[in-house]
Amino acid sequence: MYVPHARLITRFRENSEVDIFSRITEINHWIGEENKKDIIFGDIAAGSSKNAKKCLFGPSCWANVGYNKRIQFVSLDKNGCIRPGIIQHELLHTIGFNHEQNRSDRDDYVTIIYKNIVKGAEYNFVKMDTNNLGTMYDYSSVMHYGRYAFSKDRRSVTIIPKPNSRIYIGQRYGMSHLDALKVNKLYNCKICGGLYRHEAGKFTSPNFPNLYPNNARCTWIFKTSHDRKRVFIQFTKFQVEEFINCYSDRVIIHDGDDALAPVLEGPTCGGENPAVISTRKSLFVQFYSAQSWQAYGFSAKYEFGNIVFKL
Repeated sequence: MYVPHARLITRFRENSEVDIFSRITEINHWIGEENKKDIIFGDIAAGSSKNAKKCLFGPSCWANVGYNKRIQFVSLDKNGCIRPGIIQHELLHTIGFNHEQNRSDRDDYVTIIYKNIVKGAEYNFVKMDTNNLGTMYDYSSVMHYGRYAFSKDRRSVTIIPKPNSRIYIGQRYGMSHLDALKVNKLYNCKICGGLYRHEAGKFTSPNFPNLYPNNARCTWIFKTSHDRKRVFIQFTKFQVEEFINCYSDRVIIHDGDDALAPVLEGPTCGGENPAVISTRKSLFVQFYSAQSWQAYGFSAKYEFGNIVFKL
C-alpha cells in the first residue's frame, strides 16, 4: 500500500497547527531520512488537492483507515483531540493501522466485556484478520483503547488485559517503539533495530564495521516468553564516540521491554565492552548518535538462558 506525500488543509488555531506538524515530524523521525521516499507526511505542490489529507475540526477524533484515492479526512476536535498521541493515533489510521485490541490474536491478551459497551459501539471491538507483521501484542501502543473505552456508564470496564489485569492500556503520549517498528516493517523501510525472541544471535550498530551515520536512532527489543529465562548481551566490539557523561553518542540498556523500564547499563560510550543480564524476561537497547561525531560502533551477541537457583 503506497501512501503519497500529503498536503494538510487546515482550519486550526496557530498553536494547534504547530502541534499537529510536530507530531508529523515525530512520525517522519521514526521512519528515518533514508525512508522518506516510501512514506511521509508533509507538503506537496501548492494548489493540488490530489491525495491530500484534510484535517478539520469535527465532533470527535477519527480518520479513514488506509489509502483513499480521494481526499482523506482526519477529524480532530480542537477541544479534545489536539494531543500528541491522539494526533499520531489518527495519522496511523490513515496509513493503514487498525486498533491494537482488534488484532487477530487479541483473545490471548485481552478480554472484551461486551455487556459494558454502549449500545451501537460494539463494532469498535470486533476481532479482525490482521497482518501482525511478526510483532508481539503491544499494550503500550498508541493504537490501543483504554480499559473504559465506550463504556456504557463511564465506570464499567470494557477491556481487561490478561494475564495481568493491572497493565496500563490506552496511552496517548505518542507512538510506542513497536508502533514505529510496525510502520517500518509494513512499508519495507530500512529498520535500525528490531525485535528478537528465543533464538540466539548477533546485532550491530548501523554500517558496522564502518562508521555509523549521524543522527541514528536505533532500538532493539530482546524478549522471551519463558518465566525462568533471562536475556544475556555481550558486546564483542564497542567504539562509540566518547563525550562528557556520554551526552552525545550513547548506548542505553533498559531492564524491560521499553524505555520506561529501569536502566541496567548506560548511558555508555567510549571503548569498553559492556555485558548485561536482565532481571526480567526482556531487555531494551537504545543507540543514539549526534549530528557531528562518528565512530565504528559496536557488535554484540545475545542469547536467552535459564535461571539457575543454587540451594
